[in-house]
Amino acid sequence: MQKKYNITRKLLYVALLITLIIGIGLGLLTNKFILRVEDVSLSRGTYIAGDQLSPNAIYLVIETTDNYYVLYRQFELIEIGTFSIQERIIGLLVSDGEEYSKHIYQQNEDTIYLLNHDGTVTMFIRIALIPTFINIEEYVHLLPGRDSE
Repeated sequence: MQKKYNITRKLLYVALLITLIIGIGLGLLTNKFILRVEDVSLSRGTYIAGDQLSPNAIYLVIETTDNYYVLYRQFELIEIGTFSIQERIIGLLVSDGEEYSKHIYQQNEDTIYLLNHDGTVTMFIRIALIPTFINIEEYVHLLPGRDSE
């Protein structure tokens, strides 16, 4: 009976030790995540969702100097607007003043997720370090900081 009690007691100590190690590990991971999330920014450049050879590919241009973004397909302007970062959330405001509940989450320098107002999520991959406008040059004058021609 004494041996059975000692084995149960040892198993209890091992279980407590494992629980303690897991708790410390989760605490460290959570702390690292919180610190990482607080440093929110966007990387300037041109991003694409879809196949670059497809006419349905959507481009997202981020310009951090003037805090604007452009969503477009080749030959079709979808949206121009500005962005702001408040309390770790990057919000988008369309230039016509109609605010959507759109937000951006940047996973790393080369991957951005656009969280649309309808609940869908679109993943964009960076293809250029600078803002690039493909076949929509006639709209460039509408961008903040550009001369209207």
